[in-house]
Amino acid sequence: MPQLFGLPPARVTHPVCGALGHGACEFEVDWMASLQGAKRAALALTAGSLALGAAGALTTPLLLPIAGGVLIGGGAVVAQRAITFTSRRVKALETRVREQHDAAERLLASLGDLSSDLRLDEVLDQITEKAQTAVGGKEFALLLGDADGMHADRHSGIPSESLAALEAWATQSSGELRNGAVVIDDLSTVAPLAGLAKHPELPLGSMCAAPLVFRDDHLGVLTALAHGSTVFMPGDVAALTAYAAHAAIALTNARLVERLERQAAEDPLTGLANQRGFQRACVVEFSRAEREGGHVSIVMVDVDHFKAINDAFGHPYGDQVLCGVADALRASVRPHDTVARMGGEEFAILLSGTDSETAYEIAERARAAIGQVPITDRTLRSSAGVASGSAPAVTPVQLLQEADRALYEAKRRGRGQTVASDDSLGAISASS
Repeated sequence: MPQLFGLPPARVTHPVCGALGHGACEFEVDWMASLQGAKRAALALTAGSLALGAAGALTTPLLLPIAGGVLIGGGAVVAQRAITFTSRRVKALETRVREQHDAAERLLASLGDLSSDLRLDEVLDQITEKAQTAVGGKEFALLLGDADGMHADRHSGIPSESLAALEAWATQSSGELRNGAVVIDDLSTVAPLAGLAKHPELPLGSMCAAPLVFRDDHLGVLTALAHGSTVFMPGDVAALTAYAAHAAIALTNARLVERLERQAAEDPLTGLANQRGFQRACVVEFSRAEREGGHVSIVMVDVDHFKAINDAFGHPYGDQVLCGVADALRASVRPHDTVARMGGEEFAILLSGTDSETAYEIAERARAAIGQVPITDRTLRSSAGVASGSAPAVTPVQLLQEADRALYEAKRRGRGQTVASDDSLGAISASS
């Protein structure tokens, strides 16, 4: 009989076995068997003492005190064994309860931290960082799903080859994972994951994978991996499953917040940033320029005589033209620059690390691209104003005002041109 959990030897039976076709393995552990010996000893001692006493009563009265002493002394030994067993069992159970209480406290604190974050990147970082609280001492990988399958987003330093195998397995097993956590006690026995057990840098022996599911939406999989085989106990599976369920809720909320923020900062017609989004981008860019140095430029662009287009062809047609202008402006700048629709037919471009001369060239390129936007019976023309400066000598508001002033000057001079304003000298230069 094996010794389990610090208790005396127990009798273990295996009535349900997965190898025989059952859905799981079940073990029955009986510590009462350990008391049977004490019970048998007590019965034997009692019987022996009674026999000794009977013999003494019939033959030798001197045996009566001896029989009584044997019965009392033997009873004390048996009682002591029973007390020792019970005491050890109680202490083991108390230790187990304390461990479960501490684990629950850590898990609750971790879930509180997870629920407190609403930024998507912060939530994703928290999921993998705090997962170790649920199942300590393991490697972790967070896989998120998209149209192409499962892809690793965060992990604890798992080699790229192992991550690729996990991605392929999670993609193939998405149907099974929808039904609950999957435990693999020996990764070497599963063909798609056998390479994890043989990896020279980080061999992994077993895995517990818990799905991130919220309202029937399968968001991804949180996997815990251990170096040995047959590591994950039912308590580990339950803890990881509970954590994954809360992580799915936090991830859903963070994505919702991100989508709402993006919508709040996005022009619904063109998909460009709106005024709010442009202002936020200015704050970030000017902060970077103040730390690292360098120029920042803003280009204001206005479509000339746009009201006449709406009057001639209708507002739906005018909206199509504005979308074409937005595409032209996007194509004229770098991916990290910000293009915004400030209202009506007026647009703004935030150029990071760009001086006045380069900004002027970009403005001219943008106006040329606008001129290629297809429109009935005419060529689309535009005007632009350029302003450049460096933080903290100039603020976003001041630079935007300078660019707007230059745009007004371009319109005053007859439109169809770019005017550059030197923010430090207030000088105006122009090109038709």
